[in-house]
Amino acid sequence: MSGDEVIKHYTSSSQCEVCGQSYETDDVRIVGHDGEIWILYVNCASCHSQNLLAALIDENEDFQSGRREHLTDLEGHETEKFENTEITSNDVLDMFNLLSGFSGGFSQLLG
Repeated sequence: MSGDEVIKHYTSSSQCEVCGQSYETDDVRIVGHDGEIWILYVNCASCHSQNLLAALIDENEDFQSGRREHLTDLEGHETEKFENTEITSNDVLDMFNLLSGFSGGFSQLLG
């Protein structure tokens, strides 16, 4: 699979997570790849958010389908429980504030 095909697939099936703007091919750069793992740099032309992401791309997959599969370790009932849950910017800030002042271990955090 060529880099141009990877970019075309990504831009046709993804939008900016911050503002929802569709990506253009000029918004995506390939940093590198090793086999099926591709590293992409994405810069939103609308809100200027920048992301570095790793994509697992199976060259045997039909890229014309536009199907996106989400990997998760959740069980079926857990997926249903959280599928309509929205994480807001306030949720992220609350977690940041909690973690920035926390000096314990992971088990203390969850306990």
